[in-house]
Parts: sequence; C-alpha cells; structure tokens
Amino acid sequence: MALVFKNITDSRGKGDLALNGEEFEIKGDGATLGEKPAAHPVDLFKLEPFGLRKVEKSYEIGEGEDIEIVGNLNKFALALSLTHKQTKDKKGFEEALKNTLTNDVGHGEAVNTLWNKINFNNPETIQQEIALMNLYRYVNKEKFKHFLAHDFGASGGTGKYVYAGGSPENIVNGLRGSAKFEKLAWNNCRPRIGFKTTYLEEDA
Repeated sequence: MALVFKNITDSRGKGDLALNGEEFEIKGDGATLGEKPAAHPVDLFKLEPFGLRKVEKSYEIGEGEDIEIVGNLNKFALALSLTHKQTKDKKGFEEALKNTLTNDVGHGEAVNTLWNKINFNNPETIQQEIALMNLYRYVNKEKFKHFLAHDFGASGGTGKYVYAGGSPENIVNGLRGSAKFEKLAWNNCRPRIGFKTTYLEEDA
C-alpha cells in the first residue's frame, strides 16, 4: 500500500502503516484485537445467582423444572438473553454482566459507550455490541486513527476489506453492518475479527 498510495507511509508509531501521518492499523483474517480472547473470560460466578451456569460443554439457565439448556458454548449471547428473560432480578443481572465485561473482560469505558444499544430480548444485539466493545477497547488502547481488516489469512483471500477512521466510537460505527466477528463464548468476549463463514456479521 505504501508503494501505491502517496499518503500511506511506513509507521511512525504503533500502527502497521501511517495514513496522512496518522497511525494506520491493519488486521488480517481471524486476527485478535490485542491479547488472545481466552486470557480475559467472563466471571461466570457473578452470573450464577441469576441462574446462568456452565456445565461441561453447555449452559444451563434457570432452576428446578424450568431449566433451559444451551448445548453450544459459542451461543453465549443466546444464553445471556435467556438468563435475562427468566431472572426476576433483571437489573441485578444487567449490573453483574456489565461489571464483569468492564473489569474481568477488560472492556472498560467501551461498555458504557455501547451498553444501551443492547436489547436483551434479541441475542443478536448482545453478540453485536460485545464484539464492538472489544473493537472499541482495542482502538482506544492503541490510539490509532485508521483501521482496516482484510480477508487474507492462512487460507488465502479474495481481497475483501473493511475500513473506518476517526475516534474509537467513529471507527466502531463505521464498521457497523460490515465487520464480522467470532461467535461469543463465556471465555471469548474478545472475539477475533475477519471474514470466515463461521463468523457473524455484527448486525446479523
């Protein structure tokens, strides 16, 4: 890119390149946004009082005869939605989830910025906003002004890419409807970004 475009040069800071003198971060298919996701799991102990448990490779929601089972750990967004639906203390559950996303997962101020966009009756918005919280956190930490993800990885690629620039919030909003992320799990609320068929469009 630096050979083709006059306004793109070698990096002058943390970014991979510089665009108009500003840091430009580029991620290939399936790239992590910082540390590996499993290093920062959700603290499920904080959610157990509201009826959400992990039992082997499934989530169990509720108590007694009303237990619902989600038999895939990559359906964490659905498990969160079902927990919210059945718990009598919805406000307490929301605060507990917000706390662990902020502190244990480490999304920090990204949680406050995007939290109100979650509709707990719609698991797709849980997937969408937590994935975007991770992007926001990463952009805010690294302080770059331009971000591009492309579909080239270990299995090749076709040239697809998504780009956004500006503040962390501008970059997040610029990628709405085009970025794809891994499905959330209790130990993967820092999902990788990319174009794999198993990834979800954040608004899908």
